[in-house]
Amino acid sequence: MPELSASESRRIIRMPEVLRLTGHESRVTVWRLYTAPTSDFPRPVQLGPNAIGFYEDEIVAYVNSRPRVVSSVAPEDLEGAANAAA
Repeated sequence: MPELSASESRRIIRMPEVLRLTGHESRVTVWRLYTAPTSDFPRPVQLGPNAIGFYEDEIVAYVNSRPRVVSSVAPEDLEGAANAAA
């Protein structure tokens, strides 16, 4: 990845925001993702001896690269279920 100048700085986010953006509920899940050798999850940035962060743009790109879930339920079946519940 190319180096950026100070005027083009990237936002670093901490784990709570990573969890919110990815939809994961556990820090351990995120840890497993970024430590797996074959994972495409972004690697963290060391902020201090006991602190890491992630580049926000890399997390957003990761989330956007995930495949969409395709429902096997026909739209008309969803309407019928909604009407039955009402």
